[in-house]
Amino acid sequence: MADLKAADNETLMHYLVRLIDRKYTHLTELPSDFPSLQQAARESIKQTLADLVALNNAVELVKPEFEAQTSPGDPFASMMRDFYTKAHEQLQATREDLNRIQDEYKGLLKYFGEAETTDFQDFMGNLVFLCTIFQKACDDNARKEQLILEAAKNAERKRRTVRHAESNDRSIAHSLTRSARQMERKKGAGGASGPQNPLAGPQGQDVLDSLIGSMRSGRAFGRRDSELAFNAELRSSSSQSLSRRIFIGTTKEREPATATTTAASASATDL
Repeated sequence: MADLKAADNETLMHYLVRLIDRKYTHLTELPSDFPSLQQAARESIKQTLADLVALNNAVELVKPEFEAQTSPGDPFASMMRDFYTKAHEQLQATREDLNRIQDEYKGLLKYFGEAETTDFQDFMGNLVFLCTIFQKACDDNARKEQLILEAAKNAERKRRTVRHAESNDRSIAHSLTRSARQMERKKGAGGASGPQNPLAGPQGQDVLDSLIGSMRSGRAFGRRDSELAFNAELRSSSSQSLSRRIFIGTTKEREPATATTTAASASATDL
């Protein structure tokens, strides 16, 4: 489950954890249900059984020693008899616990479909590995969801910034257009001697378009820079407008001369 991966490096365990989190939420706490699993994986039933047999044999060696003491009131025999009795009881209880663990382990192997000869440490090691990759998949999925949420927030923040900038552009363009119209009305009311409106006509439209483009690119931010940029655009637009007027006037002057030359040529041809 940890080695089978998709194209985006998501493993089968990641998919299972996401499915469990969506349909069986209570199972996501699986690793916390086995707090002593790490310690259990370091133990061995076979070794524990061998140690218990060796300990029982050592305790049994004490029994002949105090039974051989025939002197009445001998403190050694009394102390060793008490020790043997308590040790024998503790060994018996430990043997019973070990037998119960063996029976439960056999039931666990049967539940998981494992062979009865499966070693206790190997089986517990597999459970530890399962819980480890399960917890890692949970952490990876949570981190991935957090990144998706942050990306969505950043995208929404960018969309809001763009909409705000577009709204500001429209507001500024509307304000400039309204100011231009007001100046046109004042010029009409004041006659030809009134102040000339720099934003009137096609030239003013070019200036407005250029100014809005500067604001979108960030070059128009800053009062002094905005004024310089506006004046430069106004001079550039004025130069371009003047060049167009000169070109048009020159063209109109050439048209009568061209017509006269054409007429003379036609008369000469008739003759």
